[in-house]
Amino acid sequence: MPIYEYKGYTAEGKACSGTVDAASEKQALCSLVEKGIVAESVRPAKLNRQLSATARAAIYRELSALLFAGIQLDAALELLIKSESEAAAKLLAGVLQRVREGADFSSAMGEYCDGISQFELAAISAAEKAGKLPELCSKSAEFIEAMEMVRDKLRSALIYPSFVLVLGFVIGLVMLGFVVPHTVNMLMNSGAELPLLSKVVIVVAKVLVAGGAVLLFGALAAWISATSYAKKNQAFAEKFDRFVLLKLGGKAMAGLVSMRFASILSVLSDAGMPIVNALPIAGEGTGNRWLKRLVQEQTERVRNGVAVSDAIAQVPVLSDELTGWTRVGETGGCLPQMLEVAASKSRRMWEKFMSVRLALLEPIMLVTIGGFVFLIAIAVLLPLLQMTKSFGF
Repeated sequence: MPIYEYKGYTAEGKACSGTVDAASEKQALCSLVEKGIVAESVRPAKLNRQLSATARAAIYRELSALLFAGIQLDAALELLIKSESEAAAKLLAGVLQRVREGADFSSAMGEYCDGISQFELAAISAAEKAGKLPELCSKSAEFIEAMEMVRDKLRSALIYPSFVLVLGFVIGLVMLGFVVPHTVNMLMNSGAELPLLSKVVIVVAKVLVAGGAVLLFGALAAWISATSYAKKNQAFAEKFDRFVLLKLGGKAMAGLVSMRFASILSVLSDAGMPIVNALPIAGEGTGNRWLKRLVQEQTERVRNGVAVSDAIAQVPVLSDELTGWTRVGETGGCLPQMLEVAASKSRRMWEKFMSVRLALLEPIMLVTIGGFVFLIAIAVLLPLLQMTKSFGF
């Protein structure tokens, strides 16, 4: 339904503004009149329905503090509106209005925030029913901040290797595509005999220059085609995601998926959601369609009486640590707390794994690219040295 923003006065003569859902501007005016508001202006609202993860984390953290202080949800939202950016304030104004109309906070957030995940909405809904909204907002903020920190660390760590890779590619392209052919033509015109290394480099240069572009664009076209077809065919989508996770992503992606699954499951369980409802949401939260189906299958086993830890153990990508801590939580009757420990440990283990791998990646790339450039340089310089000796230099 369209949203209209208005400015006007209450029956007491107090200035007010906000948004109203209505099918038309006329209906918006009628709705305002029913609420006792005399509208000065009504126009279609220009709302940015996207809230970044960082913005949502900040809102959750501030909302948690206000709710813990004993402030009611509508009053807390009203305070947040005054302190947030204009775009976020307009969005929260819509949420506040729906809450005052009797809607749940999760429903209102779902209506007005397009960027919010199903996991967040499910967690908020469960926390509202269990009376744990302040705790959930705090946990959600921690989860989002942790995921953003992981993403930022990964992005920062990949900047230098990516730069080295691109630089090496450009240098190799220039040398193989221009320097080597030009030098070869000059040597062949002089009648000089090419060394074996130079002949090998020439063959490699021809293959890479001729087939490299075809191979690159072919791989790109295949990837685009596969991702497009995966959107239409569920069976292929699951096979494609399985291939990407197990074959392309390796331990790095498996660890990331396991960490995210454990973190989401921890937040949902702590919010008071039954584990059989939390499992499929956590599976979907990984973003992997193959893993989502596996988790759904194991969820059915849990419904039939199988222990959660035994079900998780049947999902090959999920870590043994998660299985172990889940078993401890089931045995001790403290599953939410143990899931939180498992999520925290999974995050630390993944960060340690990635820091070691990335630390090794930089010198390996430098040595590989440096060695490649060195071989090309030697292959070019050797015949030039031979040619200068033949001329008596």
